[in-house]
Amino acid sequence: MGIDRRDSAALFDSIASFRSALEATRADGPNVLFITDDSALEQVLWDGLRFMASEMPAVCAFVDLGKMALSPSLLCSAFEFAVTSALRQEDAEATSAPWLTASVSLGNAADRLQSRIRGQLNSAMEALMSAASDSDKTPVLVLRKLTELRALKSYKGIDDLFAILGRLFAKFSELRIVVIEKGLSHEAVLEVVGATLGRPKFGPIMLSSLSEKEVASVASLVLGTGLSREDALMLRSLSCGRLSYLLWLCDQVNRSGASLERDELVSWVAGALLSPKSDLSCMICSRIEEAISSARGDTALRHILRIMSFEDGMTATEIAEKIGRSVPAGYDYANWLLRTLLVRKDDTRYSFRDHLLKIWIRLDTLACGRAAPVPAELAETLVLEMLESQRVEPREEPLELLEMVQEEPSLEDEEHIEVFRPRSDDILEFD
Repeated sequence: MGIDRRDSAALFDSIASFRSALEATRADGPNVLFITDDSALEQVLWDGLRFMASEMPAVCAFVDLGKMALSPSLLCSAFEFAVTSALRQEDAEATSAPWLTASVSLGNAADRLQSRIRGQLNSAMEALMSAASDSDKTPVLVLRKLTELRALKSYKGIDDLFAILGRLFAKFSELRIVVIEKGLSHEAVLEVVGATLGRPKFGPIMLSSLSEKEVASVASLVLGTGLSREDALMLRSLSCGRLSYLLWLCDQVNRSGASLERDELVSWVAGALLSPKSDLSCMICSRIEEAISSARGDTALRHILRIMSFEDGMTATEIAEKIGRSVPAGYDYANWLLRTLLVRKDDTRYSFRDHLLKIWIRLDTLACGRAAPVPAELAETLVLEMLESQRVEPREEPLELLEMVQEEPSLEDEEHIEVFRPRSDDILEFD
């Protein structure tokens, strides 16, 4: 379920913590790395920052690298287009800029290709810096899905593009960099793109669940009506404070024209969790696949997730016992899961970050090999139990500034890395 760009600005305003995010990009200090595991939250943050760019005392260039990691040509074009758009905002004749080229001519000589890429990227950044200097504003480069460039790490004839970008950014000391990444912990992001982000100082910010007030604000906007505190609490519990789930719930209410009645909402959620083709199931399945595909030991991790869905948290030792591996291996698997943001760690126990994810995996596991479908009553019972547990759990903070990161963690140091979190065969596949 996509989000119309015209709605993103309004949603951005409805989420109070995004204002703090905007302030973080404005303030003097470190560069910013936003981390989230919610695709809707990522989209609204990206669109919202673009919409609010005109209010910022900065010249902002936005580069979405998600679709540009196919060739160095597309990468250079993405940077050039982003800077061109930023210059237009400053009423500059960007289209006639002498540094602007349509694409990189690959040719046959690797050194010529690499020189061309360095030249194009450098020229684009110099144009951004010049425009900011002329208007007495801060030059800001906003990068989305920077980790996608790992697909080009072994591109023939090109050095590590992360290192190329790192040296480029280090050259311009006044440049502020904002990075938005989804589905990976900041340690995992730095492990992938450390050559780019390892030199400048970065302040990681974890975007997590929405607060009760934010849920009420978003739901009131989407539903077109005010919410009682009880309705807001119920929606926050059912959505686990996740914007993607909340928008789906509001969409169900708008389509049916029904009121926010608890039993009906529980029935919708339970039915959607049982239906493999529902929007909710597709969201959850896609999230799992994206997370697991980027992790080591993916087959074992799928098995562990299925086991954890029947438990109220597990220690690394318990995980090792359940899968018949050594205790050190259990710690490795638990840490790899932490890096995917599917689970979190409370003291020594590992548990799911959101309850709907846990229920979906449990129901999917129960459905494997069954001739008869999983009873709807069981799904509804699990959702009701989730509602009750959410009422007594402490609220997570929606926005948290994590410890300053200055150096890239090495693989050798992995066992010493603390994962930061907000305080508060076919059977292994998810179909």
